[in-house]
Order: sequence, then structure tokens, then C-alpha cells
Amino acid sequence: MATNELLIQLEGLGKYFGNSTVKQQVLKRISLDIFRGDMVSITGSSGSGKSTLLSLIGLLDSYQEGRYLLCGQDVTDLNRYQLAILRNQHLGWIFQNFNLIADMTALENVMVPLLYHPGVPAKHRQQQAKEALATVGLSDKTHQFPAQLSGGQQQRVAIARAIVTKPDLILADEPTGNLDSENAQMVFSLLKKLNSEGKTIVMVTHSSELAEACPRQIHLFDGMIQKLGSIAQQKSA
Repeated sequence: MATNELLIQLEGLGKYFGNSTVKQQVLKRISLDIFRGDMVSITGSSGSGKSTLLSLIGLLDSYQEGRYLLCGQDVTDLNRYQLAILRNQHLGWIFQNFNLIADMTALENVMVPLLYHPGVPAKHRQQQAKEALATVGLSDKTHQFPAQLSGGQQQRVAIARAIVTKPDLILADEPTGNLDSENAQMVFSLLKKLNSEGKTIVMVTHSSELAEACPRQIHLFDGMIQKLGSIAQQKSA
């Protein structure tokens, strides 16, 4: 359940592609608050800016206008090293294409973020990764390689990897986009369960059904927030 603790504050964010001669504005005056415990869907047609917005929230891209506060810290003027530290401390990512390392087992894939996380001693990494795999129901797949797993299982390994550092925020970019309907529903149900346990999730999706099942919905059109739905309307009122 969402709380009154702000994790994300976006204030008038603007993003351009191109150079000083030819510029295209892909995000325009984006202002948005995301609270701890929220589950937010971001929808919009291709080119509306939804994946770009997620990349900005995830500190994978930069912006030219506005201000962004993550857990109360203004990230606007941080360098790449400082941004990398914040990503490791606060964020977990889930991608459409899973992005698992082919020659690593499920357990080894899940352990990767812990290699860069100073808060987890080396002797505890394997146990923490096993706990994350248990959370997604894959305790029996620890020694399997990605090619030995179904698409749904690979995405569940990716979810375990995203939660293994116990991040403040999980970002999911089309997490069901490469799955059949049964596995898509299974993965979404797992995300809902994690949210019910207090995880904050922001998810880009093309599926209107999944989007509407999230307590908060954001719809982008031509780089602008066209509609805030459900709880978001109440909090912005």
C-alpha cells in the first residue's frame, strides 16, 4: 500500500534528442510524484516518451530542463559515478528481453547486482540471491542456465535479480512484452504480490488490461502527461 513518503519528485522535466541545430523534444514539462508503496503503470503510443521517462527515472539518461529528486536527493548535477552509486543503492530494473547473462546460472545472474552493492558482504551474496529466487518460486532452478529456462522463468530470474539488493524502487520496461498470455499474467501477478508486500513499482506497458490493474496510471501523449488515473488523481488534487 502506498504511503505519504515521496520516493520520486519530477518537476517540469524536459528531454531533447538531437543537437543545437536540430532538436526534438521528447518529454515536455513532466511533473510527477511517486510514493513509497505505489504501483504505477505508464502507457502511451510508440514514440510518446514512456520508455524515455522510465530511463530518466532510472538514472540511465539525462534531461535538459527541470529537476529530479530521488529519495530527497537532487540528482540534476551529479556525475556518472555518483549516479551509478544511486542506481545501485535505490533501483532495480526488469527488462522486456530479460537481459540475463547466457553463460551464468540463474543464481549467478541474480548475484550480479550484489557485486556492486557495498551493503552486502561477499559471504552473504549467495544466500541473499537464493532468497530472491525463492521469492519468485525458482528455488529449484538455481543451477540452470537461461537457455534451459522458459521465457516466463527467465523473467522471474530477472525479477529476482531486480529485488536482490532490496531496492527502494523497481522499474519494469515492458516486463510481459515477450511472454505469452499465461506467463504474462504470472509475471504480473508476481509484481502485484511484491507491491502488496511494500515494493514500489513503476511499469511501462502496452497492455491496457495490465495498466488498469495498477492502482495508479499515467498516460503519455506526445511527450506530455495526458492523464493521471486512480490514486494519482487524489494525490495531485
